[in-house]
Amino acid sequence: MKRVDVVIGIVVRDGTILICQRRRSDALAGYWEFPGGKLEPGETIEQCLARELREELAIIARPIEPLAVIEHDYPHVQVRLHPYLCQHESGDPQPLAAEQAIWVAPTNLARYRFPSANDDLIRQLIARFSAEIQPQSATEDTESTEEKKG
Repeated sequence: MKRVDVVIGIVVRDGTILICQRRRSDALAGYWEFPGGKLEPGETIEQCLARELREELAIIARPIEPLAVIEHDYPHVQVRLHPYLCQHESGDPQPLAAEQAIWVAPTNLARYRFPSANDDLIRQLIARFSAEIQPQSATEDTESTEEKKG
């Protein structure tokens, strides 16, 4: 089975994290994900992250900290996720390669349907950021729960 290395950005701005909804034509259509993409041959993780954020969302983010690598086997592919905590620097996210891109409070990440490879990462992010959340950041995100799960 093919193994794919994917770099993902946990992009933080004002106590919120950027997530994207996969296009209807993509594998795992409608699921939410952290922005990023496949690592190209000869490319560093940081280069891949910068390229993917620029191509998919037209934003710039500063890498802050690499998080633990995640290996997950799906029926059709083995993925190795390289998550990187990033600070948003500039640009309003434009969903150039997604249905939509939104900022959510870390405590609300579990309300969104992510691919199963992200389960532990989401739990870790909620635990990590829950102590840092300001009361205004913990409020309900703009979409209803129905829209999030759909």
